[in-house]
Amino acid sequence: NQRTPRPTDPIERPTYQGSNPISDIWSIQALRSVAKYLKRSIENQHDDHEARTQMHLASTMAGIGFGNAGVHLCH
Repeated sequence: NQRTPRPTDPIERPTYQGSNPISDIWSIQALRSVAKYLKRSIENQHDDHEARTQMHLASTMAGIGFGNAGVHLCH
């Protein structure tokens, strides 16, 4: 798992970081939660509070993951 080389132009560097161990941890955990709770949260939209809570948490974790990787500015 190697990081992408940083841009040579200094003006591009502040918005770019790339994948790193911290962003990977947040992103992987978000994917695990989505895999576990997505179906439940869709099938039981009004009754399954745990599944909906976990999906909200997964979206937050994903946001932290891609924010830490430096790709949040384009979103």
